Amino acid sequence: MLYRMLSGLDPPPVVALNTAIALGRISGPEAAMSALDQLADDTKLLRYRPFHIARAITLDELGRTAEAEDAYAAGLECPGNDAESEYITARITDLRR
Repeated sequence: MLYRMLSGLDPPPVVALNTAIALGRISGPEAAMSALDQLADDTKLLRYRPFHIARAITLDELGRTAEAEDAYAAGLECPGNDAESEYITARITDLRR
């Protein structure tokens, strides 16, 4: 409910991303993926590592492993820290098993 209220106030892209993630926890990965797909053209989010991680996790939940791997790889190309990079690399390795 709070994300809906924030969304009505011309939210920044990160609020829209968080709304999509929350929607996925409430309504399932299909709903999250639909919301994330609507954000895929936002240039700010395309440079935001957590966006790609959220997409990758959601794609993995949907059983779309190859696409999840691609989303994680896109995340690695965004600015971030070593801990995030290690997490992403480990997830890619897990997906390849």
